[in-house]
Amino acid sequence: MENSSLLVFERGAQLLAEANTIQAARELKALALTAAEYAQQMKLGEQAILSAKGYALEAERKMGQMLKEMAEKGERRTEGGDQRSDSAEESGRVTLANINVTPKESFNAQKLASLSEEAFAELKAGKVTRKAATREKSSKSPKPAPRRGEVAALAHEGLSTTEISRTLDIKPRRISQILREEHLRRDALPDITPDMLSMSARQKLETAIRQHKEKLSAQWHVAIRARVDEILLNTIGPRLRKEQDQARKVMGKRNGIMDRKTYRLIMSCLHPDRIMDEKLKPLYARAFDLFRSVKILLLDEKNDPTEFVGLPTTLAEWDALKRKATLARKRKAGVTNEKSVTKAA
Repeated sequence: MENSSLLVFERGAQLLAEANTIQAARELKALALTAAEYAQQMKLGEQAILSAKGYALEAERKMGQMLKEMAEKGERRTEGGDQRSDSAEESGRVTLANINVTPKESFNAQKLASLSEEAFAELKAGKVTRKAATREKSSKSPKPAPRRGEVAALAHEGLSTTEISRTLDIKPRRISQILREEHLRRDALPDITPDMLSMSARQKLETAIRQHKEKLSAQWHVAIRARVDEILLNTIGPRLRKEQDQARKVMGKRNGIMDRKTYRLIMSCLHPDRIMDEKLKPLYARAFDLFRSVKILLLDEKNDPTEFVGLPTTLAEWDALKRKATLARKRKAGVTNEKSVTKAA
């Protein structure tokens, strides 16, 4: 046993080079496997075992190469003839039975012979298993993993199985299966209550929850503002600007029936403060308000220019306009209150 292992370790390359027949390669493979077993029993180290198994693989690979070459040259019968024991004289070609090789040995050896040099080197080095190295790659594209998170999120939003199927382009039956698995997974999770945690752990948990809520709130506000800006810019904004442009054209062609001086004269005559009779004051006040309400029809655009407010296009501009209007309203209310206090005094 020891001599056999030493022979493989010291003369492996020479023996492989001299193995010019299938039987010689087959015998070298058996010798190398014997040496590997001996190295394992004697605890000679992983490298010694790996080297011996490497020689066995090389011998088997060479045997597979010779079997393929014989089949390509027509020297060996294939397509079922390998399993029959016809003699070489009758068939004119060698069979596996003639060379004492089983169909399984032939198949495995030719699999090794079909490997690329890189793949075979990884197999020899023990980086991959034989099954992984010789596995044929499927020509079909890998099936995409089901988007469980998206399915669960859409179901949480209240969408039906059919609606989720249409949204994610996944069969309804698969959607139902994913949801069942998610329910089972969640039911299997233990309920963790705060009283199960230490005081420091509770504080950390509360801090983490608060920070997460603040983060979600900030993200929500950013998303909402972005969505509002998008609406203002692409939907409402263009429509409002179009309508305002049309209003400008209409107001620009406005023709009145009197000038500003005449309008003010009539307004002054209708002002209720000029009337001493208390019974007539309400009547004059109503006439004053009615006359003022038709000002836009009585004066032209030159004498009474229309004031157009610039339309905001973003939420920030809307907020600024709102703050400006609120401030003006407060100032006006403050002045009114101040006058009321002075008059009362």
